[in-house]
Amino acid sequence: MAAALLAASLAAGADGPAPRPGEADFRAMVVALQAMDLDVATARGEAAVAADPGNAEYLDVLGRVYGRQAQHSSLFTRLSWASKCRAAWLKARDLDPRNVAVRMDLVRYYIYAPGILGGSAEKALAEADAIAALSPMEGFIARGIIAEHAKELAKAEEWFRKAVAADANGNDGIGVLSGFLAHQKRFGEARALWEKRLADVPADTVADYQLARLALRSGEGLEGALAHLDRFLASPPPPRGPGWADARWCRGLVLERLGRIPDAIGEYRKAVQLVPGHRAEKELKRLKTPA
Repeated sequence: MAAALLAASLAAGADGPAPRPGEADFRAMVVALQAMDLDVATARGEAAVAADPGNAEYLDVLGRVYGRQAQHSSLFTRLSWASKCRAAWLKARDLDPRNVAVRMDLVRYYIYAPGILGGSAEKALAEADAIAALSPMEGFIARGIIAEHAKELAKAEEWFRKAVAADANGNDGIGVLSGFLAHQKRFGEARALWEKRLADVPADTVADYQLARLALRSGEGLEGALAHLDRFLASPPPPRGPGWADARWCRGLVLERLGRIPDAIGEYRKAVQLVPGHRAEKELKRLKTPA
C-alpha cells in the first residue's frame, strides 16, 4: 500500500497542479513509512496534517504510521499510539465518508485491536457494509479480511474469489486472493492467478512484479523472477502499484537468494538513488554497505 501511495504522490510532478498544503511533508511521510523510519514518518505526517487539517488522505496515512508505532512500541506507550491511530482514522472517515481506504483501515483496526482499545467485530462488519455500498468488490475484500481473521478460511476464500470476479479489469481482487493463498502456502494456485492475468493482459507488468514476489516467498523460480522484473523495469511504472525502486529492491532480494551479493548491492543502490529513504537502504545497512 505504501508503494502505491508513493507512486501516486510522485506522479504529481512539476508539470502537474500546484502542490497541496503539506504535500512535501506527506510525500516524506510515505517514503519514511515504507522504510519503517517511524519517528520521521510521524513528524512529517503530523506536519502535513497541521498544514491541511481537513485532508482525509493525510490523516489516513498518518493513522497507519501511528498503528505501526503501536506495533513496535513498549507496552507503556502502545495504548497512546493505538488511540491516536483510531482517532486519525475516525476523523478521516468523518471528513470523507466515501473514502474506502479509510474504512478498510478501520476494518483492520476493529478486528485486531482488543476491546479495551475499541476493537469490535460488530464495528468491523458495519464498516464492511458501508464499504460494500460504495464498492461491491472492496466490500467482498473487507468481508474476506474479517472471515480470515476469524479463521473461517473457506468463507474468506469465497469472499476473495467474489472480489476477483467483481474486479475483472483490475488487480485488487487477484492481489488479495493471491496473498491469502500464499499465506496458506498454496503458491502454485497463487502463481496461476497472475499467470492467467498476464496471458489475458500481456502488458500488465504488475502481474510480473507479483510473480517475482511469489518466487521470493516460495523460493521457487528465482531465475524466472529476474525475467519478470526485467519486464517490469522495461515499461513505465503503473500509476497504482509498485514503482521502479520497488522492482530494484525486489531484484536485489532475488539476487541475494541466488548468492549474487555484489549484483544485489547494485540493485539496492539503484533503488535508493531512485527514491532516497527507500527500504532498500535497510538491506544495504544489513549488508554493511554504504548507499
